[in-house]
Amino acid sequence: MRFRVILLCLLAALLSGADTWAQETTGSIAGTVKDPSGAVVPNAKVTLRDTDKNINVRALTTGGTGDFSFPQLPVSHYSLTVEAPSFQKFVQTGIVLNVHDKLTFFPTLQVGSQTQEVTVEASALQVNLQNAVASGVVTGTQVRELSMNNRVWEQLITLVPGVSWAARPGETSETLTFCQP
Repeated sequence: MRFRVILLCLLAALLSGADTWAQETTGSIAGTVKDPSGAVVPNAKVTLRDTDKNINVRALTTGGTGDFSFPQLPVSHYSLTVEAPSFQKFVQTGIVLNVHDKLTFFPTLQVGSQTQEVTVEASALQVNLQNAVASGVVTGTQVRELSMNNRVWEQLITLVPGVSWAARPGETSETLTFCQP
């Protein structure tokens, strides 16, 4: 009898927090370091810097496949630095990481001495190449600055691409419609 009570308590404790496991508040940055010919660059040093806090968050060395991955990163602005012997230093700035983003970069190292540096300041369009999920973020500025009818905050969901308010035929209430590309 006592065993059943303990088992039920454990089961209740596990199930009560099950819905919070699905809520992700981080993002990730990954990629592959290549040279100008498209070949991977093994043993390159990759450093990720949080430019909002002005600290180096993580540093790693790529493996034989030239791949790198920085999982579980908090929302922030980052810069990516890649260094390897016989190549110029590569710096990518202006990386914006939002909730649930999975950004992928393919830094190309130019042949040259390590004292030379290639800096990419114009941020390329950041596209999630790791999965096919449509997502969007409503920023705090949008929440504060946009007017809302009767302060109905659910209307902000229409700011996300692929979402619209629509009434279904025969229904009088409005429903959310998610457009499929």
